[in-house]
Amino acid sequence: VRVAAIQFSIVLPTTAPVADQRRAIHLKAAKMIDAAVLAGANIICFHELWTMPFAFCTRERLPWTQFAESAEHGPTTKFLSQVCG
Repeated sequence: VRVAAIQFSIVLPTTAPVADQRRAIHLKAAKMIDAAVLAGANIICFHELWTMPFAFCTRERLPWTQFAESAEHGPTTKFLSQVCG
């Protein structure tokens, strides 16, 4: 079994619209997933909260709560289904 551990920085400024930030993160992740697969990874692990900027050092709720999504039908689940399917 070969495991790939992936951690990366945010792509767009946190002032960008949430949908744009998520899309940019997904595009960056797709490149890293492809590289991990080419290196022979069977399991790919991302860092916690990889789908958003780290926002827990602030008291503000918005826009951070807008990153919440359905685990069954959300944009990240759909993205991973397409990339890994």
